[in-house]
Amino acid sequence: MRIGTWNVNSFVNKTSEVTSEMARFNLDIVVLSETKKKGRGSEHLDNFLHFWSGIDKAKRAQAGVSVLIAKKLSKFYKNYNAVNERIVTVTLTIFGLETVIIGTYAPTDESNQAEKDSYYAALSKVLTEIKPSQEVLIMGDLNARIGKKEDSKVVGKHGEDVLNDSGERLIDFCELNGLRVLNGFFPHKLIHRYTRERPSLQQKSIIDYTIAKQISKLKFKDCRVKRGANCGSDHRLVVAELVVPFQSRAKSIEYTTSQELEIEESERIKYKLHLLHDASIKWLYQRRLDVALEEVKARNDVELEYTNLKTLIKKVAFEVLGELNMQKKKMNQLG
Repeated sequence: MRIGTWNVNSFVNKTSEVTSEMARFNLDIVVLSETKKKGRGSEHLDNFLHFWSGIDKAKRAQAGVSVLIAKKLSKFYKNYNAVNERIVTVTLTIFGLETVIIGTYAPTDESNQAEKDSYYAALSKVLTEIKPSQEVLIMGDLNARIGKKEDSKVVGKHGEDVLNDSGERLIDFCELNGLRVLNGFFPHKLIHRYTRERPSLQQKSIIDYTIAKQISKLKFKDCRVKRGANCGSDHRLVVAELVVPFQSRAKSIEYTTSQELEIEESERIKYKLHLLHDASIKWLYQRRLDVALEEVKARNDVELEYTNLKTLIKKVAFEVLGELNMQKKKMNQLG
């Protein structure tokens, strides 16, 4: 799966440009910051679902955040919450991993302390409402320069040299909440690290981030700037690639896969789920599922991976548990 974050310097009158670039870079989920789109709501936008949160319509356009999700993921959508003009959340369930995406646009480093305090208080409140079992992705323009460190669970060694006041605050926030900033954990040339460039002022900085839990079932294989994307912004598109290994998915669902199996009830297939209360059968079911998943290669197609996983769960359930009405079927066939 490919996810991105991009400060677009206003999404108004740029929708076709941005969605076109999203499609060109094969992105599944994108957080847009500084959209300047007022109000709040959701809509269908080309091949994406668009959720946004902005300033009140009566006020001057500023800030604004959006989350765009490819329509192929619509079946995994659960809910969204427009917190304020700087924070929006969207919750998705994929591969049994419920993930809360927090799209954000933080105050600039020059903003007054009260504004920064208000922002981090709101962001902290959002995190406190997230269940420990849920995954978290904070994406957007954090307007913070966090430098780089050799031995840090929060900041990687592949960042930049500059650390400012907002950067220190973001680091403290991540340490407090067990988060890490992915950008600095993947080696890339400097041109693929800087997320904002202002050539006229000879300024370059890293302030747009993807942040995840330090202990997470989500596995990331890259996070870097894509310089080819263009929408008239002085910020670069930042893309992270993540995979959810089959093994990790199997362990994350553990023995609660009965929830997935219940989906088949509408198809008149009922498994003997009560057998999972037996420790030996529970172990056998998990072991068979682990072996089956190890033989399947992970793919970039989210829908295909979900279909494969669902098929495997049903297959193993049939082999280990059997159908609840299997005996009745046999009697009907004999009669």
